[in-house]
Amino acid sequence: MRNFKYIETIKQALENECPNTVSCADIVLSARDGVVMLGGPHIEMKTGRRGESKESYLAEVDNFIPNHNDSMSLVLSRFKTIGVDAQGTVALLGAHSVGRVHCVNIIHRLYPTVDPTLDPDYATYLKTRCPSPQPSPNVTEFARNDRETPMVWDNLYYKKGLLSVDQQLVSDPITYPFVEKFAASNSYFHAQFGKALIILSENNPLIGDEGEIRKRILDLHASPNNLHFDVEPSPLKGVLIDYNSILRDYSHQGIVYQSKVETNSNMQQLS
Repeated sequence: MRNFKYIETIKQALENECPNTVSCADIVLSARDGVVMLGGPHIEMKTGRRGESKESYLAEVDNFIPNHNDSMSLVLSRFKTIGVDAQGTVALLGAHSVGRVHCVNIIHRLYPTVDPTLDPDYATYLKTRCPSPQPSPNVTEFARNDRETPMVWDNLYYKKGLLSVDQQLVSDPITYPFVEKFAASNSYFHAQFGKALIILSENNPLIGDEGEIRKRILDLHASPNNLHFDVEPSPLKGVLIDYNSILRDYSHQGIVYQSKVETNSNMQQLS
């Protein structure tokens, strides 16, 4: 994962306004606001997670996070384990509507021969972005996920897939009906994406005395009382995050995840 410097910038702003309260895990709300900034839906999300685990589980990540080259059956099964059904999985993959893909992740669809499932005109464009079957490790070569509206959270993703997992959505009989629905209705895509993201965000949160609330994301096992910002976080370079929106979710109504016995069904929704 990259660009933690931006999360650190958000975290510092929150610490200045509301010290030792908002965990790094709850800065997921900045992603929610980012969706809105790109034309997507506003999604009401619960707050109050205890933050980072006190142990590292890096070695286990690959066992839980789907890879873009995984089979669709594996992708569906991994999301199913956390309560996201097939329609929700297809909706979450719609996040590929924005951003970019490094050439190293798509050259197998272009070289030595073009994947026959790729639209020929699209393949021609991709080859201009990724001209070599062996991308240089010293140059950042990439293609936009969505060539037409690369920074708009819309349903054009469902009309032209870039990664292998995207293409499988069309060829798999379980997922294809949902691709058709989302391609036909942007509002329906937005609604289903919001529902699936809420399920994803509420999966097994740390609460009570679990985890910790750090002042800096990359400080492990550090007491909140002796932390300080020893480096200047990088600026967001024109990207405006609505800090007030995040802080509003920590209003006088209190924090949602308050005890281990509390369940999703009786948690309060902050607004």
